[in-house]
Amino acid sequence: MTVTDLMAGRRGTGDAQVNDLLQRADTALRSVLRTQRGRLENKDLIAARLWMLLIDRIVKEWRMDRPLAERIMDQALGYLRLCGTRPEETFSPSPLVDIGWHIFILHTRAYTEFCDGLAGHYIHHTPYNDAEVDIAAADCGPCGPCHANERGLDTGVNNIARTVAALRALGIAVDEPLWPSTPVR
Repeated sequence: MTVTDLMAGRRGTGDAQVNDLLQRADTALRSVLRTQRGRLENKDLIAARLWMLLIDRIVKEWRMDRPLAERIMDQALGYLRLCGTRPEETFSPSPLVDIGWHIFILHTRAYTEFCDGLAGHYIHHTPYNDAEVDIAAADCGPCGPCHANERGLDTGVNNIARTVAALRALGIAVDEPLWPSTPVR
């Protein structure tokens, strides 16, 4: 519903000035909403030069247009912000957001510095399924349970929905199309 729709009762009054004002307010509101949706809120977490390097690599390796690559990288940075803020929890990136995270990790020095600055520690990427949890637990020795809470948490729609809710709770903007609520096949 628009501002104009809400004030539709005033339209019949013949007051052209009020109608014009309402139309302009509606247009301005729509413009602000479009701008907010298109804003890359996490881009400034890294240097402009690194941003361009990462975007160029996504564009080249994934053969996608630059605006989509920028949205993916921005959401990956927001996701990492969440992970750094709540290290006691395990979150799941969407398959598209995971692209940005993978590209960033390839730049090991920059990624390590980013993690240290953001979270005070390295943010590991561990895409666990049941077999991987068993291997990780075996690598740790008899402690195994330290990985038990990671079983299955890096896949699945419910985990992505939980991550989206956590992003929102932290005030991180969510680019909805990059966080599908149905499985990507």
